[in-house]
Amino acid sequence: MDAKTLVMALLRASGPSKELDRDIAIFSGYTVRTGTKPGEEFWTSPSQVDFLNLPKFTASIDAAFDLFKQTSPAYPGGLSWEPQSASARLADDRFMQAESPALALCASVVLRLALSQYADSTVLPRAEEL
Repeated sequence: MDAKTLVMALLRASGPSKELDRDIAIFSGYTVRTGTKPGEEFWTSPSQVDFLNLPKFTASIDAAFDLFKQTSPAYPGGLSWEPQSASARLADDRFMQAESPALALCASVVLRLALSQYADSTVLPRAEEL
């Protein structure tokens, strides 16, 4: 999934999603290899930490924060929330508003990674799309 599609999916999500967790992991540099049993997967983070189960980035603020620390530790950020609404921002990027703190932080991390990887900002959502 490209950065724009992933950010938009995170901002529109109504709750945690294993599919989005997987897309976030792949986008942020995790690698996956299959095990010997059907459906068995082993994940390795960009910092070479192995996981039997993929972290639940979209469900857990702790997992989302760990993702931030692994991928964008040099950037300042902020996160605020109230029931069913959260905002996150890293560096001088746009505010990302989503259903939960974990989703907002994940969207901010994906945006920051995309801005670091691409000089062409057309791959990212326009302000009016958010």
